[in-house]
Amino acid sequence: MIDPAELNIKEIAAYLQKNPEAASSLYPILVKDVRNGVRKLALKIEKEQKLLLREKKRLVDLFTFERKYRAKGFNLIAGVDEAGRGPLAGPVVAAAVIFPEEVFIADINDSKKLSAAKRNFLFTEIKSKALAVGIGIVEVPQIDIVNIYHASLEAMFQ
Repeated sequence: MIDPAELNIKEIAAYLQKNPEAASSLYPILVKDVRNGVRKLALKIEKEQKLLLREKKRLVDLFTFERKYRAKGFNLIAGVDEAGRGPLAGPVVAAAVIFPEEVFIADINDSKKLSAAKRNFLFTEIKSKALAVGIGIVEVPQIDIVNIYHASLEAMFQ
């Protein structure tokens, strides 16, 4: 570990950028530093830690269903969601993902709440950490026959 007293503020910030896992152990030292800039770095660490804790709690809540059924002996539980029900302008697409127990992917959320860049990043994260991924698509002619609700279910069961 580095000694922050031997580094300038820019060097400490660069170190934290390259070694984010060191932030929590350096925080007690940085917060007591006499330099304003270093204390600002400590406040930034504190804020990021609080956001991370809030995100972990949100994800714990999100996986409540999975934990309940894992406790009953089910090991492969798929999370399923769909896109395309709202605008009725194209196909309805559903995806199912099975994660290993205790997976953590920060910022996983409804795709409509994410930027395109975040969706692309999370796509890669999800694919790399998932045990399985499935995608179902129901095209417009079938939606016209069965209605959007049933088409969504059909996509989920593909």
